[in-house]
Amino acid sequence: MYEEICKKLQDLSNSSKTLCDVLKAKDKEPELTDEEKKKEKKKWSRASKWILGISIALGILISFIVPNMYGKVFKNGQKTIEIKEDYYSAIQGNLPPSILITEKAISTRKSISYEEQVILSSLVDKDDPLYANYQKVVNQLAYESNNMTIPEMGLLFLLTLCFVYLGCLARTLFDYIGWTCYKDGQDMKKWWPWYVFRPAIGVPIAAFIIVASRCAMFSTLFTSRDLNTYLVISFLAGFAMMEFLSLLRSVSKGLFDKF
Repeated sequence: MYEEICKKLQDLSNSSKTLCDVLKAKDKEPELTDEEKKKEKKKWSRASKWILGISIALGILISFIVPNMYGKVFKNGQKTIEIKEDYYSAIQGNLPPSILITEKAISTRKSISYEEQVILSSLVDKDDPLYANYQKVVNQLAYESNNMTIPEMGLLFLLTLCFVYLGCLARTLFDYIGWTCYKDGQDMKKWWPWYVFRPAIGVPIAAFIIVASRCAMFSTLFTSRDLNTYLVISFLAGFAMMEFLSLLRSVSKGLFDKF
């Protein structure tokens, strides 16, 4: 116990010494004149306008690209299996909204989980002569719905990244307007890396969201497993990036802190 107290006192002493060294270094720095301060303020004011202007321009460009990209991803996400028998007449109960069965095909517009596969299989009575073939079709559809090609995955990643960026942009404008209107400006000399590199941080976040959405560990965050869920969570992750990264830090500490 005494050793722990001594260690904490030593750490406090080291922190105080470091703070004193920083303050001494600041005292040695020459103070700017009023004219120099005005020039410095104007310089960073122009820099902030450029940063915000480029961010808004990219946001507008992405807003025009997203609808077309969303349509392609949504269309590619629909999986269809051709069938030779009429299974619809043998189905007992209501189909899930994401499943469509016609006389010639069975389709899904989202990935089918194991639980949904079991429910879908139970819609046809086991004593029905069509059950065996119907079971094979359901199994194939479930497999195809969870099997994305490289081009499809790349398009989904770009769309997810776009929504992460739009979330980042919304939070950037919210923060900047809040600081400017309510707190008399933001010190862009100190904070410019956050405004510049925030979109870059969105790249690994977008990749994480796509992988985590198919991981059992984060299944509670992605209950519906459809495209809209990915995109809503992507936007929220971009908007609340600091909170999202804090959540990841807490999870990683809980997993690896003992090692």
